[in-house]
Amino acid sequence: MIGLVLNGDQVVWGNCLVETTSPAAGALATIQKVVAPALEGQRLEGSRQLAGMLDNLTETVADTRTTGAASKGNRRLSRRDFITGRFLARALLDEPPSPQKKVTHQQPVDTAIRYGVSLTLLEATAIAHEQTVAELIQQEYGLPSVNAPSPIQILLNSDHPSESIPALLDQVAALGHTPKLDLDEQRFMGALTNFIRSIQRAHDQLPELAGRAYQPIIHLNLGGKLGALYENDPGKILGALVRLEQAAAPYQLWIADPVLMERARAQIEVLSTLMDYVRFRKISVQMVAGSWVQSSEDVRAILDSGAAHLIHLRMPRIGTVDRAIETILACRQKEIGVLLDGNRIPSEREARHLAQIAVSTQPGMLLARAGYIAGSGGQLASLEMARTLARMGS
Repeated sequence: MIGLVLNGDQVVWGNCLVETTSPAAGALATIQKVVAPALEGQRLEGSRQLAGMLDNLTETVADTRTTGAASKGNRRLSRRDFITGRFLARALLDEPPSPQKKVTHQQPVDTAIRYGVSLTLLEATAIAHEQTVAELIQQEYGLPSVNAPSPIQILLNSDHPSESIPALLDQVAALGHTPKLDLDEQRFMGALTNFIRSIQRAHDQLPELAGRAYQPIIHLNLGGKLGALYENDPGKILGALVRLEQAAAPYQLWIADPVLMERARAQIEVLSTLMDYVRFRKISVQMVAGSWVQSSEDVRAILDSGAAHLIHLRMPRIGTVDRAIETILACRQKEIGVLLDGNRIPSEREARHLAQIAVSTQPGMLLARAGYIAGSGGQLASLEMARTLARMGS
């Protein structure tokens, strides 16, 4: 939790949830020693200028490095040492430690810290200008006025059909699900098909939805599971996509990360090949890139290669809110959809800010996580967007 003190009295609170191996104490030290001194005395004239400053901040990090090979000494091993097998133990005991020294280098401040602080600065600037966050974003980025909320996706934590009922009653645009891996092809594909059909049955059995032209998108986050099942063979993976498309019809189907490679470049190459296959077969499955989307540069590489229909954009990985918004707008220019996401466990304040960012930038879809708040994350996002649109239209 961080607080920005405005004019010596008003405090705007925010969160910095660092999703790395760095301890929380390290993030706190970075905020106190690097971020806070840079922000002290700054004027809230615009959030983009402050975000740019955050993206350029660096911190000094100390590492311990080996400087060279250690001397092995002059002790000679006896023949008995070799015969008895004691030569390894004696060699290890006699081996002096490699010389090491501490070195320092500069590295950018953690992206999650930049995200959390910039989100708080965005709210503080909006307060200073007596605007909503959405209004400030529209003004600073020259975006057109909007009169519609962003579609919402809800994550389902299990494959039980009863869990989807509240989301279906709210008529959310998409239902997301991460299935468990089963290396038996028949069982795994059967489980995916059963999940898809359970959503369809739950929808059809709700009298509240009778006669309504509402069908949610089904989003399967596979995390490389088809690649593991078919040894990353694009032809076999395409065959699986065709079968899933047929099971989902007439519902729209999104597939995220059917393969998961060890490097970003390899991931993009395989996804590009799959996209070529999908276009050639003219199937309606929408491919979502989520893994290896660690920076705005990664997003640009995906855009340039045409490796996906949509990009799952986790804002804390990108850096400041300004950098994330610029990335959203770059995707829109290329007519690539964005599934906008924040921290895995968002605070209520972050969830409201994400809703306003989604209203103003219209990314394509907002992933509404339940987080720490009571009730549905989708309901909070929907109400916040409605409130924002009402104020913007007044």
